[in-house]
Amino acid sequence: MMEVTNYIDKIGFCYIPIMVGLYGIIKVVYIFHFYFIEIKKWHKIEGIIVDYSITLFDMDTDGDTYGWKRKVMFEYKINNNSVKSSNFTKNIEFLISSKENASNFYKEHKIGEPILVFFNPKEPKEAIIEKKISFSTLLFLFFALGILTFGILNL
Repeated sequence: MMEVTNYIDKIGFCYIPIMVGLYGIIKVVYIFHFYFIEIKKWHKIEGIIVDYSITLFDMDTDGDTYGWKRKVMFEYKINNNSVKSSNFTKNIEFLISSKENASNFYKEHKIGEPILVFFNPKEPKEAIIEKKISFSTLLFLFFALGILTFGILNL
């Protein structure tokens, strides 16, 4: 019986944290690769903000786990074809704790205002407007490294 308990502990405290940590690190490496290499291959074009919203997102039925999610709709033209997108970023986004913090982007950018759009020339409908790595992605990296370290130390 003791061996089964040790094996289950090893799975829960070693292997699962190692896999979760590695997944997080791989995801962040993909984001770094995109923002440092791939985005240089994308084209820049001027677009306009056509709509935005801030939505309360409730993760639990008990109502105590919630946050605000922002959504930006922008439009740009490629070969006289109008394209709309709401892909704001490739970064990892967490729910934002306050509506005021979630609306910071909208204080700086108004509907109808021009904005720089980065789009994939191979797939023009794929576009983003955020051009740098966010703090939340870096925070996620440290979180993934911490989980990975925890798993390795419990081997």
